[in-house]
Amino acid sequence: MYENNPDDRFEAALRLAEVDPAQGAEALRSIVADDEFDPDTRSEAAHRLAEVDPALAAEGLAQDRRRRRV
Repeated sequence: MYENNPDDRFEAALRLAEVDPAQGAEALRSIVADDEFDPDTRSEAAHRLAEVDPALAAEGLAQDRRRRRV
């Protein structure tokens, strides 16, 4: 596994969310905010994040909306 490979990072974040939801949520949030990932992967990460930590997902959505306005 290579930490710089987007697919590997996404899979690792999903596995991490299963064993440590708090750290997995942070990993998924970083994927959602990373333009290196394709839109489909970012969307899937956002959906998984909402399942793992709805509050963190809502916070990330609000930050993304503010970022897009600038």
